[in-house]
Amino acid sequence: MGVDMKKIYAKVAESKQAINRGAFVKVSGNGAVLGINGNKEKVANYVKNLYAKQSDVIEFNKLADTELSKYHLIVIGSHDKKSPLSGRLKKYIEDGGSMVTTGRCLESIISELFPNTVVPEKQEIKAGAFKGEISNINHPFIRGVDTKKTLKFWVEEKSHPIKSVRPVTENIITSKKLEKKYGSGALFVAFKHGAGMVVHILPKLHSPKSNEGAHIVSAHVLSNILDESVIKAIPDEIKSPTETTQMAYVNVVVIDDPSKKCVFCGSTFADYKDKVYRCNSCNTHYHEFCIEQQLARDGTCTGCGRLLIFEKYKGHMEAAMAPPQFIPPEPPSEPEKKKEEIPPPPPK
Repeated sequence: MGVDMKKIYAKVAESKQAINRGAFVKVSGNGAVLGINGNKEKVANYVKNLYAKQSDVIEFNKLADTELSKYHLIVIGSHDKKSPLSGRLKKYIEDGGSMVTTGRCLESIISELFPNTVVPEKQEIKAGAFKGEISNINHPFIRGVDTKKTLKFWVEEKSHPIKSVRPVTENIITSKKLEKKYGSGALFVAFKHGAGMVVHILPKLHSPKSNEGAHIVSAHVLSNILDESVIKAIPDEIKSPTETTQMAYVNVVVIDDPSKKCVFCGSTFADYKDKVYRCNSCNTHYHEFCIEQQLARDGTCTGCGRLLIFEKYKGHMEAAMAPPQFIPPEPPSEPEKKKEEIPPPPPK
């Protein structure tokens, strides 16, 4: 049974509403991501579930016909063949774009374009699971990640360990087991080039042989990279907080009429046993799985188009978006008047 990417990315999208709602709103309304399928890994299954406004997926043979500058992030699946057009990717990064590559892209793309940054070690890795450890819990790409989860990443056969040539390369996730066996423990690395950013992930991003903790962390890291890319690229006027009138709060309700239809899938709630969610703005209803899919898709209500926020986060959002209160300074206190001393009566 394969990994349910919709559920993984929906979980990440929901958590963003509580811990980083500002970035979630910006990316949902403005973000654009391009996935490029590698011959060893297809990326549509997770790129299409990122909560960006636009998500496109192409094959390498369409790279020449694709305008890259309109995308905030490019994600390339594991690929072991050199592309004569990969120079376009280098130019895209130099101009400020962000790119994530996985698996065998280290040999075919990254080391070809950035030989002075990271290169593959000569020794090949024997396929297997490697426990990952987060190197820097304060890194922006780790924001919101549950650092207590056990992370087991599957590294494919014929992969090479990552050798950092420049000290500015950042290790985001490493593996002690990988380092002990092959001399380099880097699993997720990042480096800047020109005005842009490159992140290489040694495993396939979502290998079926990785565990759930690794899938959730991978999804969280990818979404954080997208957050950072969009926030850096969009104009200042878009960065202002979204007005509360653009938001729709949703909460769990008891369905009173099973013949009502879910606004997302069009099915009724007859014989449905899980949670039912209702949009307080347009009074439309969702199955639990359907609202998770809509959150992962673009985060807006299918009925009224407003940004979906769970009712339990309402207080946090209103407090975060309320204008600062002006508290007038207290008037200076007047000095206490000295009581007039009453002279004692004259002696009789």
